[in-house]
Amino acid sequence: MIYPISEIFQSIQGEGSHQGIPMSFIRFAGCSVGKMIPKEERSGILPEYYERCHIWNGTSFVCDTDYRVKERLSVEQILERVPDSRIWISLTGGEPLIHDLLPLINALEKRKHPISLETSGTIEIPEYLIRNWKGQNHRVYIRISPKWNMIEKNLMLADELKFLVDDSFSEQATEHLLKSLPSSIKVWLKPVNGVLAVSKRNVYRCIEILSRHPNWGLSSQLHKFLTLR
Repeated sequence: MIYPISEIFQSIQGEGSHQGIPMSFIRFAGCSVGKMIPKEERSGILPEYYERCHIWNGTSFVCDTDYRVKERLSVEQILERVPDSRIWISLTGGEPLIHDLLPLINALEKRKHPISLETSGTIEIPEYLIRNWKGQNHRVYIRISPKWNMIEKNLMLADELKFLVDDSFSEQATEHLLKSLPSSIKVWLKPVNGVLAVSKRNVYRCIEILSRHPNWGLSSQLHKFLTLR
């Protein structure tokens, strides 16, 4: 199996339940949601890799993640780039689930790595990621940041959900979406920030919303506050 890779790097997890934990990030190339912003709309300001994406309710935002193909690596070559320890592995993108991840997951498990998956929820979560379809004892820790055309039954399988927050965020629509989901799923609000910059306005907006939802949390993107990848 050969995978198209955008980058592999070591950092801390800056978001969600694993904030602050050292991780090795494997970013797969390609995405099922983002669309290239036409050159005439970039006006020479936005880099080529910035794309337009849509969150689950249809609101658009500019995605600054560079998930273009930089290299193509086998499972063995990927393992050579990952610390040979039990460090957490984050499979991210783009959208990792456009690829068959089973060979890589099998290899990572043999080395005793705990694994997390970052997904948009737009591709059906395959059975090989789940041990128990009731949402317990997942083989892989599943983080979903819901995007346009998400598959709602995927949300039932999430360990945590992340919602992007800027001035277009709808608190009421989010409440309605969560109403039918198990209360055990962790819910995080993530301020829309720049690549290595923090939007204080969006951070304060999250905090104001959280004052009405004590069971939700702030996914602060700690790595950006620390100017890390």
